Amino acid sequence: MTTANELILSSMRLIGVVATGETPSADEEATALDALNIMIDAWCLEDLFLFRIVENTFSLTSTVSTYTIGTGGTFNTTRPIEIISAFIRQSNVDYDVFINSKQRFDQLTQKNITSTLVTELYYDPAMPLGTINVYPVPSNTQSLHISSKQQLTQITAPDDDIVVPPGYLRALKYSLAIEIAPEFGVQVTQDIAMIAASAKAHIKRKNIQKNTMSYDAELIGYGSSNILTGE
Repeated sequence: MTTANELILSSMRLIGVVATGETPSADEEATALDALNIMIDAWCLEDLFLFRIVENTFSLTSTVSTYTIGTGGTFNTTRPIEIISAFIRQSNVDYDVFINSKQRFDQLTQKNITSTLVTELYYDPAMPLGTINVYPVPSNTQSLHISSKQQLTQITAPDDDIVVPPGYLRALKYSLAIEIAPEFGVQVTQDIAMIAASAKAHIKRKNIQKNTMSYDAELIGYGSSNILTGE
């Protein structure tokens, strides 16, 4: 584990802004910390940098179909970047909830239909609060479980600990060196650029999620088939 100021100092040494044994000024440290947070924010747009898939459980209220999510929202938790799966749990049985697109959700003609089981969900990742829309409108209290990708943690102070999985510190160190170099009027070497690219590639390979392919039964029908005979 390392702190933000230790990471910043290490990145500055890489590009020669400070020498071994020197420490950056308060202004230099603030500039680098700002660059670090901007870089982390940009990484949140790349799915394969997001290592956290978090499951949360929320209670749906009878007759309520729209819920805000995020700090201070109806569901008071970290705002998800994307909801990747969901289910309703009733009497210890889980029922899949389809994650809909806005276009398909808008095409639902009777959004005020009520049911004892929510079957669809559309998530609008608005800021500062996201919005979860469920369908049909719950006619009772239901337990909604969602698995979501959440943002990488921003750094609020130089002495904050950076808690990340193996491999991230190397990517952060070399990538931050590239980010701050223009701020201090220096150029990064080809070696630094190559190591940064390699470290980021290792993270992305590690974070690839292997999914099981599935098909809509209406498209392929029922029964078995033989790929050798075509029957």
